[in-house]
Amino acid sequence: MIVNGDKEYDCSFYENQVVETILIQDTKIPLQSVDLWKKYYKLMERKHKAEVIDSFLKENKI
Repeated sequence: MIVNGDKEYDCSFYENQVVETILIQDTKIPLQSVDLWKKYYKLMERKHKAEVIDSFLKENKI
């Protein structure tokens, strides 16, 4: 849950949000999209983190 202002945002992890899975030491790690994380960072008012994602997307033409 992220609270921004007087509004609550449900940020629960849902299987349908998994865009990729990576394997680390025999453990499958499900990953959500960078767009979704950019949204979360903006809601958390972590401007720098959102800018890092924007920069990465722009540099890689994604």
